[in-house]
Amino acid sequence: MVNRAERILPTDQEIAVALGPRVEMRADRDQSAPKGVGDVLRDAAIDSAYRRYRGRVLLADEERPVAVGALALLFDSSQTALRTFSQVAEAAHLRTQMGDASVAVETVTSRAGLVSYWGFLQTGDVIMIVTLDTVDPKEVSITDLRSLLTAAAHRLEEHGKTRDGDPGPTP
Repeated sequence: MVNRAERILPTDQEIAVALGPRVEMRADRDQSAPKGVGDVLRDAAIDSAYRRYRGRVLLADEERPVAVGALALLFDSSQTALRTFSQVAEAAHLRTQMGDASVAVETVTSRAGLVSYWGFLQTGDVIMIVTLDTVDPKEVSITDLRSLLTAAAHRLEEHGKTRDGDPGPTP
């Protein structure tokens, strides 16, 4: 049986549509969530689910790796989710609204050249974290993260319509 948090995650098809045909993605065999900020948030949640995808961006003469992660966290109340989101989003360099969802975005670049875009969405009792990792920010950019966040915001909107007892569609 699929838990509530898992039903909120973007589907494989939604990820593929958001990134477009120049990016090939597949669900990662290892679906264990990475350690870090997600652990702290997951411990505060009453339910959680994680999905990771690995793939490649297809360029004219080569391929570059790309990865996507999605973590859905359900909290005991909307107030708890909002307080948690506010604390996490305080450090973000961009905050905005996307439909009913509050959104915060952060970009991190490692010394080795990995660029990691982090998007945090909150609506009602849910926070979703979407990550997009690339070594080629000219080809995979914040615009692609925005497409992923739009798909995630749609999932959150659907969750809001179904959370009062109707389990909604399963991916």
